Amino acid sequence: MTTGNLDPHEPSDAAWLEIEEVLDGLTQLAREDVAPETFYPKLLSQLIGVLAAVGGAVWTVREGQLLCQFEMQLEQTLAGDSQLRAQHDALIVDVLRSHEPQLVPPGSSTRNQVNDTPWLLIVAPLVVLDEPLGVIEILQRPESRPALVDGYFRLVTTGCEIAEDYEKNRQLRLLKTRELDAAQLLDLSRRVHESLILENVASTIVGDAPALAHCDRMTLLLARGNRTEVIAISGAASFDRRSQSLRHLEQLAGLVLRSGDTLWYGDNKNDDVAPQVEEAAEALVDETHARSLAMLPLTTDDESSRPIGILACEWFSRLPSIDDRRRAALIAATVAGAVEGAVEYESLPFKWLGRLRRKVRDHARQRLAQLALLGIVLGAITAALLLIPAELTVEASGELVPQVRQHVFAPADGVVIRLAGREGMSVRKGEPLAELDSPTLAIRLSEVGGKRRKTKEDLDSAQAQLLGDDLPASGPGSKSELAARIEQLKEISIGLEAEEEILKAEVAQLKINSPISGSIVTFDLERQLADRPVKRGELLMTIADLTSPWQLELDLPDRRAGYVLRAQAHSKQPVAVSFVLGTDITQVHRAVVEAIAPATSRDEQNQSIVHITAGSISGKLPELRPGATVRAKIECGTYPIGYVWFHELITLVRSWCVY
Repeated sequence: MTTGNLDPHEPSDAAWLEIEEVLDGLTQLAREDVAPETFYPKLLSQLIGVLAAVGGAVWTVREGQLLCQFEMQLEQTLAGDSQLRAQHDALIVDVLRSHEPQLVPPGSSTRNQVNDTPWLLIVAPLVVLDEPLGVIEILQRPESRPALVDGYFRLVTTGCEIAEDYEKNRQLRLLKTRELDAAQLLDLSRRVHESLILENVASTIVGDAPALAHCDRMTLLLARGNRTEVIAISGAASFDRRSQSLRHLEQLAGLVLRSGDTLWYGDNKNDDVAPQVEEAAEALVDETHARSLAMLPLTTDDESSRPIGILACEWFSRLPSIDDRRRAALIAATVAGAVEGAVEYESLPFKWLGRLRRKVRDHARQRLAQLALLGIVLGAITAALLLIPAELTVEASGELVPQVRQHVFAPADGVVIRLAGREGMSVRKGEPLAELDSPTLAIRLSEVGGKRRKTKEDLDSAQAQLLGDDLPASGPGSKSELAARIEQLKEISIGLEAEEEILKAEVAQLKINSPISGSIVTFDLERQLADRPVKRGELLMTIADLTSPWQLELDLPDRRAGYVLRAQAHSKQPVAVSFVLGTDITQVHRAVVEAIAPATSRDEQNQSIVHITAGSISGKLPELRPGATVRAKIECGTYPIGYVWFHELITLVRSWCVY
């Protein structure tokens, strides 16, 4: 790979273009879901190549130790010299602790940094959220020009920043995975605890847990005295207990049950396995051809108690990852309580239920008259609750705003340099409100203007050459080639002129005018916007016509929206709304529903709500300010009075029963 000239004071366009392509490629790679074993060798080789360096290394922190994970030419530099290696390792540790990149010239020596190698060491720590994760090291040839050394240094630190972005993205993906696992485990826990029937609990475990553990087969075995018994197997509605594979599985589960320790077999983690356990595991794997096997004892919080069973996980196509092992262990801990509860429920005697039924029957005979009277009273109350009609209303909160209003947003990134309006000021449509200054637009406009003028000069020069008589008929510099060049310059000139017009239009938009006639209702504009940088699309202010009709903008919890929708569908008249202002709760005002949002949204408390607009307000309103808070009741038609009183409880019970 050619590197060109890295001196920032004598730049080579080709060299800088290559550097930018390399950095862009590394930046894109840092955003992708790739393993460190793929990313860091790529990063190191690209940096060494673009710097034309001698070599380098990537050091990472693993369990409190700094280890060299990837290197190029470093071992050749340090080979055979233990003192040189110790000095070099101390230098790397010192840079990691300092959290600051370092340039260490060859032959330099300080208290903690000794460089006896013939190379210039460029060392940059990899730090994310103040936590040191590693070090990137480049071995470069000594260079006397400070500007070139500074270029090396800046390029290596830029590569380190890209690596930090990669680590941040990787940690974010890991957190998202852990969050998803927690949600799935919570859902699994809920489902396995829904029943006390052992068959249902077992089928739920082997049916839903394998997908979470990413295993190919899961088997639940229970302890039956000194042996174990297969209860359920994933993907199998029935199974032959006399099969050789199940016999081997039950034998292995019995051995694991007596030891109480988790067994992971087939992934090079079997050093501490007892010989008889390993022999049983080998027999099972030979029979099933599984690549990896896990036997997880099901234990509850009582550490002294014996495991109630074994959860067996098998992988046939691959070895389990670290995350798969973690998930499997969490699943075993999650379902152990449900399995224990189902086993205890099966062993309960139910004779006491018959005695209780006889006592209730005898007591009912003795107090039959009292029960009859109570039944009549309850029947009358029930009939009244079901037959007496009443108006059902649902509550909503919101604000009172003018119908005619317009938000004003920043047309581009920039700085507010002038404010022509203030809170409460009346403006007409088209009057200036504010002015922004966008250095980015100004620079782009200047660049395009310069390119256009340069293109015009080239075009004029080419046209002048075309008029000459000494042009060859063919070949380089011929009239045909020059004519083609003129056409190309004309097209470029047209494109630059169009781009310049667009930029001029964007610059013109920096002078913000009022979209409507009205008043400025945004509070404290001067403090919020004066000399303040803003981004494109950021809300600057709101203009409202206070003389226009006013309307209610209500937020209704989505669990109550069904009543309003049914009332709107079944009534020929608009749905009525009564409301009170937050400043005067004694006066009730009336309005009608005009619009209901077709979709739900989220409020500041992350609750699902439906936006409702109500207008045609009757009665005289006091002097108002936009955004006045209101409490409203939306009338949803007549229902039985019992439903009106207890509809929230009825809805809650229904949701429990159905879901």
